[in-house]
Amino acid sequence: MESIRVNRAETSMDDRMITTYQERPFTGEVVDFAEDGSTVELTSFANGIEHGPQSEWFPGGQKRLEASAITEKR
Repeated sequence: MESIRVNRAETSMDDRMITTYQERPFTGEVVDFAEDGSTVELTSFANGIEHGPQSEWFPGGQKRLEASAITEKR
């Protein structure tokens, strides 16, 4: 399956706190941009829940944070 990357503005959160894209739980990467167009955050999702690599940048492009979110099955 091809990975999809969308702008945070194209997503929403439903009443169960699930991130959706085109009214479905989102799997892929959500990117946030600064006003100047630079990337400030990249968040991975699986079935609408943060899962996988997460990165943030300071204005100017220096990396601020790199982490990984892990969702445990209950």
